[in-house]
Amino acid sequence: MRHLSMVEVNRAALLHNFQALQTLCPIARKVVAVVKANAYGHGLEPVVRTLDGRVPYFAVDDLEELIALRAITKAPALVLGYV
Repeated sequence: MRHLSMVEVNRAALLHNFQALQTLCPIARKVVAVVKANAYGHGLEPVVRTLDGRVPYFAVDDLEELIALRAITKAPALVLGYV
């Protein structure tokens, strides 16, 4: 089946928003990037690739999402749901 919907992640905007958070709230330097549910529909891979190396770790919902995350990065990860 062909899907007609698509999402385009503006990496520059994502990075700008993350940097703005860091500027406004210095404690945000320890923020975790929650990328569960395909980065909330924005696409796991583009979001992780944009934030990788900028956040101390990522958070996912379950083992399946952790496996998908591991295919992109080896950054530390937190599983929020049941394992």
